[in-house]
Amino acid sequence: MVCRLLAVVLLVLIIQESSAQIRMNTLRLQRKEVFEIQGSDIMVIDTLILGDSSKIILNKSLADNYIHAKKMVVGRGAAIDGRGKSGAAGKPGPRGLYAGSPCRDGSDGQAGTAGEHATNAVNLFLYVTELAINGTLIIDLTGGDGGEGGKGGIGGDGSAGTRLCPGAAAVRAVQDQKAVTAVRGEISQ
Repeated sequence: MVCRLLAVVLLVLIIQESSAQIRMNTLRLQRKEVFEIQGSDIMVIDTLILGDSSKIILNKSLADNYIHAKKMVVGRGAAIDGRGKSGAAGKPGPRGLYAGSPCRDGSDGQAGTAGEHATNAVNLFLYVTELAINGTLIIDLTGGDGGEGGKGGIGGDGSAGTRLCPGAAAVRAVQDQKAVTAVRGEISQ
């Protein structure tokens, strides 16, 4: 009974391991052709040929990707892309409120929300026995940019002032007193 259970568990593990890898004799990407790794994080190839400006897009749903090729031939501008996704921008803040009655200030606009976090790039483990680069190979494993924060809301409009608003005369008196003090200081020097 235990032997049968062990055999079933071993068989399940072997099936999972074999289905988790992409195995090919030859993968030839023509000029500007794109190949996206899906459903796996491991690609085992005897011969990998990347034509000019061709691209392999790594499986970005998994943190680690593995490419194992016995022979790899690279054309001009070929690329392996494992970039992280950029975060979305934050939402703008709500507008401030209008004062509504005479002699009142409008309220401040509210802060915008933070931008979303970006995702990390994919880790690439590239194993090659024989490598021929006939141009350039670009391996882009940069993380995404964080989203910009939302703009703050516009402040609310203050009400129309009148000559009877308390404080307006007091503010003018303080400003006049500062001006008089500054003039007296200049005269005494």
